[in-house]
Amino acid sequence: MKKIIYVIFALVGLFVVFSSCKGDSYAKKLEQEKKAIDNFISDNNIDVITQYPADHKFADNQYFKSSTGAYYRVIDPGNDERPISGKTDVYVRYDSVYNMLTNSIYAETNSEGNTAMLFTFGREETYYSVNQYAQEYYLLSNGTVEPFLKGLGNDAEVSIIVPFLSGLGSTYQGQAYVPFFYKRLRYHFLLDQTHE
Repeated sequence: MKKIIYVIFALVGLFVVFSSCKGDSYAKKLEQEKKAIDNFISDNNIDVITQYPADHKFADNQYFKSSTGAYYRVIDPGNDERPISGKTDVYVRYDSVYNMLTNSIYAETNSEGNTAMLFTFGREETYYSVNQYAQEYYLLSNGTVEPFLKGLGNDAEVSIIVPFLSGLGSTYQGQAYVPFFYKRLRYHFLLDQTHE
């Protein structure tokens, strides 16, 4: 019986080795991502800044590069309403999500009439999903939530580049090694409908 178990483990080990030999290494995927992002920035004449504007005001085509690797610009900082940590559900709508490796639209919109993505402000475990049947699995991530955590208000809108890096991109992005560009993300919440 022990010999059978050893043979099974040996076969699994060989499978892992051969699987890792197929396709590109993680380092190669990171290089491809960096090239795609750099090309996108160059092709769109994006001005990258490393100091986040205290007033949330960005010049046209100006994007802040955060220490996490995300690039974003605030289109509208929203109003003066602020969410309550751990209690406020924030609904996220997107418009035009691009796969930066293929230069193609990945998702068009979840505006009006479709279901918004959802996270609870201050609860990081809600910033992504492992449910393959939920749009959050494909598009919601620490990266898409990051700009909102800068102190933006209700109905704030941003444009953002989210790399697939571990812990930054969505669950799908981390598995498919795909960086996304979100032309527009809008964060909306209702303060009178927070968790107790």
